[in-house]
Order: sequence, then C-alpha cells, then structure tokens
Amino acid sequence: MAKSMKVFVSYSRADVSFADQLVLALEDKGFEAILDRHDISGAENWRERLGKLILSADAVAFVLTAKSAASEICSWEVDAAVRLGKRIIPVTPGSIDGVTPPTALSELNWIPFYPDPAIPGAGFYYGVKRLVGALSIDLDWLRVQTRYSERALEWAKEKPEDLLLRGEALKEAEAWQARSPAGSHPPDLVREYLAASGDAEQHRQVAAKAQLQEREQALKTAEAAVADSRAAQHKLKRFTQWALGGGVALLLLAAIGNFFAVTTTLDANDRRAALFATAANRLSQQGEYQKAMLVALSGDPSARGGMIERLFRPDGNKATRAALTRAFAGDRLIRATPIPREATAMVALADGKHFVTFLTDGAVLTWDATTGERVPDAQSVKTPFLVDKAYALPGGDLLAVLWKEAGAELPALWSLRQKKIVLKFELDRQPEIETPRALGISPDGKFLAAGAGSFLVLWDVTKAKPIHMKQTELSGPSVIAVANDGEFVVAAAYDRTVSWMPEDDLVNGPVEDNKGYITALSVMGDEGVFAGLDTGQLGIINPSTARISDSQAVLAQDLSDSEGNGVASMGFSPDQLLFYMLTTRGRLKAVRTENSLDLDVVGAHNGIKHLVWLQSARAFATVSEDSIVRVWRAISGERSDVLRDQLGANTVEGITPSGIVYGFARDGVPFRVTPNIDAVEVIDTGSLSDPMAATSDGSSIVATGVGGLEVWRIAAKAVERTIPFSALGEGADSVRQVEFLPDNKRFLVVSNNYLATMWSLDSEAKVAGPVKLEYFGRAAVSPDGSWIATSLGGGDNGFDNGVSVDVLEQLQLGKRSALGIWSMTGGEPQRVYVNGDVTALSIHPDGQRIVFGLKDGAIGLLQKGETTPRRLFTGHKGRQVVRFAFHTNGNLMVSTGYDGAVRLWRLDEREPVETFETLSERTKFAAFDADGTHVIGADKQGLVRWAISPMVLAGVDDQMKLACGLLEQRGIEGFSRQDKLEMSFLDDIDDAPCVKLGYTKAKPQAPAPL
Repeated sequence: MAKSMKVFVSYSRADVSFADQLVLALEDKGFEAILDRHDISGAENWRERLGKLILSADAVAFVLTAKSAASEICSWEVDAAVRLGKRIIPVTPGSIDGVTPPTALSELNWIPFYPDPAIPGAGFYYGVKRLVGALSIDLDWLRVQTRYSERALEWAKEKPEDLLLRGEALKEAEAWQARSPAGSHPPDLVREYLAASGDAEQHRQVAAKAQLQEREQALKTAEAAVADSRAAQHKLKRFTQWALGGGVALLLLAAIGNFFAVTTTLDANDRRAALFATAANRLSQQGEYQKAMLVALSGDPSARGGMIERLFRPDGNKATRAALTRAFAGDRLIRATPIPREATAMVALADGKHFVTFLTDGAVLTWDATTGERVPDAQSVKTPFLVDKAYALPGGDLLAVLWKEAGAELPALWSLRQKKIVLKFELDRQPEIETPRALGISPDGKFLAAGAGSFLVLWDVTKAKPIHMKQTELSGPSVIAVANDGEFVVAAAYDRTVSWMPEDDLVNGPVEDNKGYITALSVMGDEGVFAGLDTGQLGIINPSTARISDSQAVLAQDLSDSEGNGVASMGFSPDQLLFYMLTTRGRLKAVRTENSLDLDVVGAHNGIKHLVWLQSARAFATVSEDSIVRVWRAISGERSDVLRDQLGANTVEGITPSGIVYGFARDGVPFRVTPNIDAVEVIDTGSLSDPMAATSDGSSIVATGVGGLEVWRIAAKAVERTIPFSALGEGADSVRQVEFLPDNKRFLVVSNNYLATMWSLDSEAKVAGPVKLEYFGRAAVSPDGSWIATSLGGGDNGFDNGVSVDVLEQLQLGKRSALGIWSMTGGEPQRVYVNGDVTALSIHPDGQRIVFGLKDGAIGLLQKGETTPRRLFTGHKGRQVVRFAFHTNGNLMVSTGYDGAVRLWRLDEREPVETFETLSERTKFAAFDADGTHVIGADKQGLVRWAISPMVLAGVDDQMKLACGLLEQRGIEGFSRQDKLEMSFLDDIDDAPCVKLGYTKAKPQAPAPL
C-alpha cells in the first residue's frame, strides 16, 4: 500500500545531507519521496513549481531546524501544504531548543532523528520507524484526498460545470468526505468543489424529475387531445348530418355549429400536433432520429388527410414541421449494410475514404465510406488465419495484420491487390520468446511494435525485420503504442506500464497504477500517449517515466455514460483535431480536441464492436453486434483550402449577405473570395497601417489606410477616394468598425472615439452623423441606415468614462450588459438591460428586430421599442456567440459560436433546425450564399460550404415525401410494438404513417402458417 504514497520533503538547503538520508530511508520503506533539488533564482516561478509538487504529494515531511524555521521558502511550503489539506509531520535532525517553528507547526508533535537520552526512542532508526507509522495512518483516505485536490484546483481556474463530479463518482466523493479521520478534514477548495458538484447534481435531478413529470403530463394531455379531436370530429359529423337533414331553414344554424365544431377540431389537432412535436424533438436530442420522424409524421401530416386540415392548415403545423426537419437533418447515417458473418477486425485505409472488414470465415471485404457501399470484388478473398488486428500502411495496398489464433503465425503484411500474404515479420525465436499477442503501429506507418511474452520487438515495417528487441519485467502486454520514427514504445498489461526507448536501449518501469486496468493506448502527437482504462477514465503516459497522470479523468467521466463503461478502443484523427473512443458497452464518443466538446454522430446508438475514422470522407464506419456495417457522416460540408493555400489562415474579416468572403492576406492586402469559394481576388492596396475592411456585394472595398479610409474600386484595383480621419469626427485617428448597408452603396463607419458616421459610394460628403456612441463591444446598423444598435457592458466589453452614471448603476446591479438603440439624427438612446455579456449583435432585415448573443451561449430576440427581450434560449452550449447572418427570406438565420458549430434557426423556434459542425473550436463567420441553398463558414482551417438540408426549404408535401423516402431507404415502415409500449399516446395511431399518407406502399404480409 505504501508504494503509491508520495511524501514531499520540505527542507532548507543547509540541511540537504539529512534530507537525502531521509529520502533514501523512505524509499527503502516503499514510499515515493519527492525532494526538490532546484536552486531558487529570482527569475524563476518557484512557487508554481513547488506548489505542483506539494499538490501531487499525499503528505509532507518538514525537516525542522533553525535554518528551515527561518526560511521564507520553507514557511511558504508549510502554508501551501496547510491550504491544500496535506498532512504535515515535522522531523528534526538535531535539537530545536530556542527554535521558533512556523505557526502551522507549533501545535504538532515532532519526531526526533537524533540520539537524546531525555527522549525515549530517539535516534535515526526509531525516527524512521515512527515516521513510517505516522504516514501509514489513514493512507487510503490521504491518497484519495490528493486526487480530489488536483481536480478541485483544475476546476477552480474557471469553475466550468463539465469538470464537476456527478453520479457514482460524486457519491464516492461524498462517502470519502464523510469518513474523514479524526483531526483531519479536506481542504477548503476540495469542500467547495464537492459542494458545487452536489449542487449541480441536485439541479440535474430536479430538472430530470421535472422533465419526467412534463413527459407524463404531455402523454396525458396528448391522450386527451386525441380524444378531444375524435369527439370533435364525431360531433361535427353528427351536426352536419342533422343540419343537412333539417333543410334550408337550418343552413344558417348549421354554419354556426360547423364553425364552432371546426374551431374545436382545429384547436384539438393543434394541441395534439404540438405535443407530438415535443416528443419528436426529445427523441432527436437522444439521437433517435428515425423514430422522431415517425412521431412527427404521425403528429400533424397524418391529420392533413381531412378536408378541414387541408382547408384551414394548408402548410401543416409549424411545430411538427420543424421537428420533422430537425430529425431528418440530424440523421447522419449514410448507409447500413448487413454482412453475412461476424467481423473480427476492421481498419481504415490510408486514403481516408475506404475501409476493410475481416470476417470470421476469413473473408476480406472492402468498402467505400463516401457511399457506404461495398467495393465490388470479382473474386472471393480469404485470409489463411482469422485476423485479430489490422493496421494500414501508407500507399493503400499493404496491411499489417495480427492473427487471432494463439500461436498461429507471426504478424504479416497482407496485400489487398494481390490478395495474399506478401511478407512475414521475422523474429529470432529464442525459447523464451512467445508469439506476439499485442501489436501497435506508429502514426506515420513506418514502425511496428509487438509484445512477445516479456520481450518488446520493434520492426521496420517495409522490411519486416526486427531492428530492436528488449526483454522487460512486463509479461504479456495487451496493448502497445509506438511513436513516429519509433522514438519510443509504450506497453501495458493490466495496471502495469513500461516505456522503451529503442535507440538508447532504455526501459522505464514497469510502473504499477491503481486507477484501473489499461485497455487502450493511442499516441497523442508530442504530448505522450493517451491511456484508456476499464474504469472509463483517461490519462496521459509520460514515456520518460512510464507513469500515468489522471489529469484527464474528468474528461473521461464525460466520455463514459455510466459506471462500468470502460474504454475499449480509441484514437486521434491524423490532424489531431478529433479524439474518438469506443466504450465497452459499444457507444461511440467523439470529442473535438480544441475545446473538449462532444461531436454527436450516432446519437444513442449502442452495440458497436468495431470502429474506424475515415479522414478524407469525414465519416465513421462501425460494425455492430448484429453484424451490420454502418457509415456515419461526422463532419458535413465541402472544405476549400483556397485561403490556406494562397493567403494563410486567420485572415477572414467577414462575409457579405451574398456569401462573398473578404479579409486580409498576411501582408495586409485586402482580398475577396467568390461565393463558390474556389477563387481569390487580391486587391493590391499597398501598405495598410491598421488593416480593417468591409466589402460591398458589388465592386468596392473600404479599407483603413495610412491617412484615413480608402475606397477601392476592385475592377481598377485603385483608390477612388480617401476619407481622412478628421472627417470622421473630432479626435478620430483610427477606425473600430466598417459595415456596408444592404443597398451596397452606403456604409457605416465607427471611429476610435465612438463617433458614428454614414457615407456613400456615390457621394463625397457624409450622408449622416456624427453620432456619439457610448463605449461598445459590437455595433449593427439598420437596413435603411436610420438607427444603430450597440452592446454595452462588462466582461470583454468593459466600461470607460463615456458611460453615464445611471447606466453604470444599472450595470452594477447585476445587469451586466445593455443594448443601446441610437438614431442617426441624434438624441438620447433607448437602453435595454440584459443579464449577461453581449458578444454578438445583428438587426433583422425587417429593421424591427434585434438579435443578440451572449458570452454564455444564449441567444435573445428584442423587438424595437420594447424594453424586454421576447425570447432568450440556449444557442451554443455555454460557449460564446460570435456572429449572426440572415437568409434572404427573413425566416432563417445562422449563428456561429465558440462551440465550433454553425447553427441554422427559424426565428419562431427555440431549437436549431440544422447544425453544421467543424473540428475547429471557432467558426468566426458564416452567411448564406446568393441563392440561399448553402451556408458558407470561415474558421482558422479555411472555408467550408455546407448544403442546407432540402427539408429546411421544402413545402409540407415535399417534406413528407423526403422523410418517408429516407425511412423507406432505411427499411423502416413504421412503429414497432416496443415503440408503442414506450409511448402510450401512440396507441390509436397507425403503425405506418407513410403508408397511410400514401407516400410508401405497405409491405406484403407473409402468409399465415396452415
């Protein structure tokens, strides 16, 4: 047990000799002693270094002498240990008469390490014995405290909710806190961390309970709505028959009765449709997109079969249409194909578009990830042995394979073109060397490593000859990782790890870890090796020590669904932007490495056995337990490298309403990119002192020059005129923002001193202004140029002396931002206070609505003239909103945020109808193209062009055809018996809504047995 306990030895440099002896004694007793031997220089951040060492330790042994008692550094170490809740044990190499120890040690018993007749059991031997005894008390509790202290310190930096404990992990932590030993208690930061975790868990439980109650109520209301609808229709039928039978004299009465009956019917159907839409949206959130489509189709379009619905609701119910669109757009499955037998292994080929599956009968099947279809093969191909693991080599033909049967054969190279083994890996078969059972390949595909009994072997892949071999104390490794160029090899068996540097013939370890069994390894660039554990945790192994860090444990809790869901396999995309993991319960988890946010690909789908990432196709391929090969689209959109190739990244300034991208090259020269993002137009403006630009959709660019604003005619590539800074207002010497109006002639200029002026390409003089604005973060101009909206507040926006006292008082009351509405003719602004930092701002094309985004990811909608936002809803998963753009029809809007997603919204919906994602953390700009069928986005990787789902722009009839066509392609005709058991409101609903609507035909039923 002592082996895993770390003891930090605090000492004065004058006592280093005794400290060295103490370290040796502790190591001899099985402890891991930490002794800082660095000299402290003035320029060095010694507090940070020592703080990390103390944080990683379970206890502190303080060498108490006159020198250490007077040492500023030693005193700081004691205070840091107390603050972190570490157990401190003073030890003395000599008499401390007359020595005043640090305040925190004054009431602690010290252990003498020197002979003193007046002290029974004094001396170095008895000192070590007593120290070991003191350290061994409540060892497990202290070790856990160290782990929680590290997590709490990481959480305390920004206090993000995703780093808090939850579920079983929180229960374990609370139980640990409850059994605190007498005289010990967790440090304040740990207690705060656990309290925050408990509060967040309670909030989640309350929300879950409310959601369950809401669902139960929704089901009851849905059943009542269905009953009301049937009753209303029945009354309508009876009333109509009675009215017609009564003759002409009763026609008026019949009309009145019909009106009320129709109103009742429509109201009941609308309530019913809204509840079905809620259920469909919930299913989409869970990844059950196909079931969500069935529910949405049943909730409203099926009701359109009646005359009343077609007459009064020709476009269907908006809520169910949006739910249907959301489910259709969220379904990322490209194709699902059954295979005849179970798969034993799977590998992605080097081209990033094809993958191979190996079956239990030895069959080798090749697939195209872009279509999800199998590549035709004229000849049946089988391997001589069953394949356990396979790795693709550069070039696309050769695979390094490890055979499944124990002792069958050494690893070999299999040629896909020749359909046979072309080379076997050689191995000096000494008696003690076993057949390799674990295999790993370097990310560059040049080196292969294997574990053969207690031996590690490194091969040059192209030659299949071992270039290094080393015997270690680790026997039978189960997982292996190899660095590029074979720089190091990491191998693990159960909870033990070794690292091997072949060139230096150096082995570190084995190191035993108590976090769990290591089940997967993956090289992580220059950072080391990612390790996945059977507990679901992740860690990073340092090859120079073979030790695993639990710094990524919290991330792993987010990746794992629940207790017992460990890591089965994992890997990184070649560009290191994506991390993916397969859990032992067959669940795919994909995370963008820049921001650790999930990339939801397959929803709630479980039961996956094999998984590969196809880089060029931007897709995952999986094989499930039911022997179905599925290909899932992970990242949609056509990426253009035109900016990265010609101009370099991080150059985009904006996108016009018609999709023209503009910005600056590395030398500050403005450019424009055509709407099809395949050509760059560079305008040679010469040197720009403070690059800032805006472009019209026509032919002009306004850029900041040395003496003012320069208006460039693109065709002539020459300055048409210059607007000097002095013309922008008194004291102006630079520009904060330039923005064109929709007419492509007028443009707004805001100078550095917050003066707003309006200019026109057709006139030399100002059109309007100047208007003095308060300090702001963002400004937006109305389509007609008559007013401006600005954001004002704390956070990144800040304040200055230009903010009036009454505004400051409002902002300091917790309303951290304000929206200002300014007339271009002057006068006092209207202010609307918002609880949050406004980071994005735009005005709707109708000139009457303001859309704003907050730093916490929320999006709000404010009607001009009103004092309270009409709607505030979650937009970008707690990450800052960056920009908005509107479709020409005015009903659709895109937003960008630091969650790496571009979201497409209907302004009357609280959930996005479609989400476009990249692997980059920040997609700064996005806009619709000229024809409104695509969205163009710009991030630091370049430009992306996404096709909007046809469901978004289609009418209700075309939407139903598209949905039913997709369901038919998936082989889904309708609801299953289990579906109806789980959703009781479907009791009286047709099992096959698409068949009822006439968009698909019923499948012929098998004849009943005689």
